[in-house]
Amino acid sequence: LSALAHAQASSGVHIVPVSPGTALIVRRLAVYALNIIMMVVVTTYGVFIGSSVLEEKETRHAEMLMAWIKPEPLLFGKIAGFSVLAFLQVALWSAAGLAALAVKSPRHLSIEGLSASFLLLFLLWVVIGYLQYSTAFAALASRAQRTSELNQAVFPLSILVVIGYAGALLALAHPTGVVDTVLRIAAYVPFLAPMLSLAVLQLGGFAWWQVALDAALQLAVWLVLLRQSARLFRRHLLNYREGAVPRFRRRAASKEGF
Repeated sequence: LSALAHAQASSGVHIVPVSPGTALIVRRLAVYALNIIMMVVVTTYGVFIGSSVLEEKETRHAEMLMAWIKPEPLLFGKIAGFSVLAFLQVALWSAAGLAALAVKSPRHLSIEGLSASFLLLFLLWVVIGYLQYSTAFAALASRAQRTSELNQAVFPLSILVVIGYAGALLALAHPTGVVDTVLRIAAYVPFLAPMLSLAVLQLGGFAWWQVALDAALQLAVWLVLLRQSARLFRRHLLNYREGAVPRFRRRAASKEGF
């Protein structure tokens, strides 16, 4: 492409350096890559939050903290703190990639098929996805008793991440037909919306008001999820048991007077 551009600049003959389908191919490849980044951010830092919750539960630090503050700001502060670390890592990746392109050739910084609005939409959906999944990771992790039970506790969320990524791949492979209609409806479903909406958007499947409606709906769902997660947070962190004693043994011990 650079050779064609150079030939076009030095010749009076008009040469089209980019085919009509190149922009769509670039956008599809970008969706593949950005969805993988979204999966890494959601799952990696979701597990970090879950591990932090269980560590505070085992050491009883959460009980001391909730004696001074409500569970909602404690949970939100944990999510906000890890979000700074997560997006700082994404920013470093982006800066490293742009620096490599700048060293290669400044002209490569202009990528055909990608725009600032497309990258801003990715940032919007990765933030919404992070908020929903990190809150759910913290709530489910608070139900576990030990760190070894974390993977089992958050397993349903891992399945949702895989389903969302598989749906995004289907949206790219089937831009029309019944599959496309089903995926456009599923793009409004919480936890699936971030990845599916990004894939449908790059094919021109949503108008701007549909994007705004979907984003507002997902943020409203997150606020409800935050309140419910704070209740689970308080209930399970304040009812920590040092050992998992079977129920029938506890009943037998109470009957014997122990």
